[in-house]
Amino acid sequence: DYLVFAIFLVGSALIGFVVGFFDRKNNANSKTFLTGGGKMHWIPVALSMQASFLSAIYILASPVEIYNFGTMYYYIVLTHIVALPLAANLFLATFYKLNLVSAYEV
Repeated sequence: DYLVFAIFLVGSALIGFVVGFFDRKNNANSKTFLTGGGKMHWIPVALSMQASFLSAIYILASPVEIYNFGTMYYYIVLTHIVALPLAANLFLATFYKLNLVSAYEV
């Protein structure tokens, strides 16, 4: 459990350091910082979104929940299969078209 958490943490930090090192000459504002300037490859963006979506408590607690309560926990996984593509196609696409960083700007 802690290994998965450490991999997420180190991977996210490494992406931040690499992008910060190679893009340090540009004067970045907060919008550029939050969106990656719109120039990042989709893999680091997807990993960043996944890391922010799954909290450390969720990652560490999932195996315990499955061990204690059995396969009923898989219903959450099934709802994620339906909900995540809908959220990505409806909400994120709308925010991107409106050039917004978060829902709080609406």
